Amino acid sequence: MEYILEEKKRIQLFFFKKFRDFGVDAFFTTRIGGFSTGPYTSLNLALHVGDSRDLVIKNRELLTSIWDLEINSFIVAEQVHGNNIALVDYSDGGRGMKDLSSALKKTDGLITREKNLGLLTFYADCVPLYFLSPTPFIIGVAHAGWRGTLQEIGGKMVTNFVALGAKLENILCGIGPAIGPCCYEVGDDVAQSFSNRGFKNGVIRKDGKNFLNLWEINSEILIKTGIRPQNIELINLCTSCNKDLFFSYRRDFGVTGRMAAGIIKKEVLDENFSSG
Repeated sequence: MEYILEEKKRIQLFFFKKFRDFGVDAFFTTRIGGFSTGPYTSLNLALHVGDSRDLVIKNRELLTSIWDLEINSFIVAEQVHGNNIALVDYSDGGRGMKDLSSALKKTDGLITREKNLGLLTFYADCVPLYFLSPTPFIIGVAHAGWRGTLQEIGGKMVTNFVALGAKLENILCGIGPAIGPCCYEVGDDVAQSFSNRGFKNGVIRKDGKNFLNLWEINSEILIKTGIRPQNIELINLCTSCNKDLFFSYRRDFGVTGRMAAGIIKKEVLDENFSSG
């Protein structure tokens, strides 16, 4: 487990070390450092949870300023707990960043081949998945709740990367903070759905109750798809347990903010470069 916790522009956020080694920032925000108040204190980054739109946009502008980029250099999707994936480029910049209506519809995975273009997804217990192909350059992020995990969105992301020319053995993956098996109790029907798909190692029976280990299940999916185990990084911090760091839908009974999982490669353009 190699990760970095840094404070930038007063925001505290986690980074994956192996991605950093390739100049890519794959990050997960905490709840610390923003402008929101009440149950959204303080770095709520989602527009759909009942927080002030103006404060959320201020939080988003603060986040994007870490890379000296405007808010329209990032892209947001309308997450629906599915496995739809979109390939985006500069023409999509800013979608969903200032309003819900412009977000990419019914999409839980984002992929791009562009630099200086950030991809954002939002969380309050679900699993963030990160992807990097160093050569050819491709980055992606996916939102995997239990439904998206059952639909194997992580494996579908890998398949999309390979279709774009990535070499399976070179793809790096990250699995970020989420509700852990310590706290994620589920009903018999959900537990059985995962057992029926062969994910018995991720279903824990304790004191007559079922608990899911979504980190383990998503790791199994990635490895089954061909990702090398040594190319998977994990930040196994529980969003429900760590109230000082994270929002949690389960812990906070649905009234809470959202963290962001994002990925971007910032490339400084040579001001002395001339095409003519």
